Amino acid sequence: MVTSRAELIADAEAKREAAAQALYTTSKRQSPVAHASREKAFNEANQKLYELRGNKKPYVYQNDVREEFIYEIKTVRMKDGSERRVEIVRGPLYSTDSIVNWRHSKIGESADNKLRRDTRNELAGRHNGDHVGHRVAMSFGADPAMSDNVGMQDGRQNIGTWRKAEKRAGAMAKQNGDGPLTIEVREEFTLINMGEQRSIARSMVVADQTANTSQNRMSSSETS
Repeated sequence: MVTSRAELIADAEAKREAAAQALYTTSKRQSPVAHASREKAFNEANQKLYELRGNKKPYVYQNDVREEFIYEIKTVRMKDGSERRVEIVRGPLYSTDSIVNWRHSKIGESADNKLRRDTRNELAGRHNGDHVGHRVAMSFGADPAMSDNVGMQDGRQNIGTWRKAEKRAGAMAKQNGDGPLTIEVREEFTLINMGEQRSIARSMVVADQTANTSQNRMSSSETS
């Protein structure tokens, strides 16, 4: 019989992880009813663990939003006549305490580590010090296994200006409550070298779609 506090927490952690695996392996688009049921079960398990750990603030229901992001690739002609490939990720931006951060589960952490490893093995070698950087942060609910959400990024930018931009975006979402903010990340590649690995520019825009205005624009550029 589980009796001690440590045993109770360990048992709750195991149940939460099982619920996370069940939720992650269920598509909201393909099986909305099953997904809703498993999201609820995950939150019940997560709330129990949250309370056992001694958290005093009320628990906030966490939504699985990983399938709400849209990924797009298009070619854009510049003023000088050259062309660029633009890769875009766009989706909702909610307060981070109200969405599932898959990095906080074993199944999500494993998927993220595999994606980073596979991406680095495929693309690394041209720039020393590069990171496999997320376009939309995991803390915003992105799918840890989505290859279109990562790219080679200067390591200093990833842990510097880009990290600061993510923190500002998170603060905006928290201040705004439940939304409706959107986040859009764009990466631009020249078409001269189709084998290039790192973009020449990466930018982030957070906007209020209701007001149809951009609240904050954050961008960083780097040379391939």
